[in-house]
Amino acid sequence: MVKALHRAGIEVILDVVFNHTAEGGDGGPTLSFRGFAEETYYILEPCTNRHTNYTGCGNTLDASSSVVRRMILDSLHYWVEEMHVDGFRFDLASILCRTERDGPWKIPRSLWDIESDPVLAGTKLIAEAWDAAGLYQVGTFIGDRWMEWNGRFRDDVRSFLRGDSGRSRDSPPGSWPVRYLWS
Repeated sequence: MVKALHRAGIEVILDVVFNHTAEGGDGGPTLSFRGFAEETYYILEPCTNRHTNYTGCGNTLDASSSVVRRMILDSLHYWVEEMHVDGFRFDLASILCRTERDGPWKIPRSLWDIESDPVLAGTKLIAEAWDAAGLYQVGTFIGDRWMEWNGRFRDDVRSFLRGDSGRSRDSPPGSWPVRYLWS
């Protein structure tokens, strides 16, 4: 299918969602990485060992783990080398910046791994640069190759075009800052 789309002049951007792993948090069944090595694959609360939930899915993948970083790169390599996709849109990409202590890394290894990988050099990288716990990195997402999906701008434009009450006063087009544009 991807090759057929390419013949038609259409690039393929794959939506990757590393934060959905089917476990559903502490109360959910063991269906995925929890059964292998929960403390390796997920960010756990330090005192309670309960799953953190920065994703809205009941858990947060631990991208600071070398095993998780390798799994992400291996997945991306497969999709580029075998499936021939042209790029990726990373759902809730800011979770890849999270540390086990809640805040973002200043220099997230997982994002640098992706950005500097030679197999991925020609691919497009699009970050949904926030997570469900309020980490919002639009305009400050690390690296040179990452483009950013800007949800606040999208929501403002959608509200304005629908004519939602008060939206034209809240976000007049002349006041939209440059950070709302794609990088």
